[in-house]
Amino acid sequence: LDAEGGFPEMADEMEPMRRAGFFIRNIRGLALRHIRIEHQIGPAVRLADAREVDITHFTAATPDAITSAFHFENVTDARIEGCRIPPGSPALLEVGGKASRHIHLANNNLAQGSDLVRLIGEAAADAVID
Repeated sequence: LDAEGGFPEMADEMEPMRRAGFFIRNIRGLALRHIRIEHQIGPAVRLADAREVDITHFTAATPDAITSAFHFENVTDARIEGCRIPPGSPALLEVGGKASRHIHLANNNLAQGSDLVRLIGEAAADAVID
């Protein structure tokens, strides 16, 4: 839990980070299944410029009072199903980017008081289908 901050491998132009969740950019055909992540700071999963994404039965065990469990920026054709977030999380998913679309949500376990989705920036109101 007290790892030194540093630069992620193969990630130019990024700030040093530590205790980050998954950060995935420029990918097609990603599947994350039956994963539990703990003690991260910020979103458990941050995706940018991705398509054909399938996230199922994922547990973000550590709440972050400021950010959502998942952060998508310009993500298309995605599914989040059967995932859990802890109390203290503001939302399951935060979506940004005008290219974000066809994001499907089903059977997710939200903490009491949490929103399902927060749209930010240029994200279209119909980017997420629940």
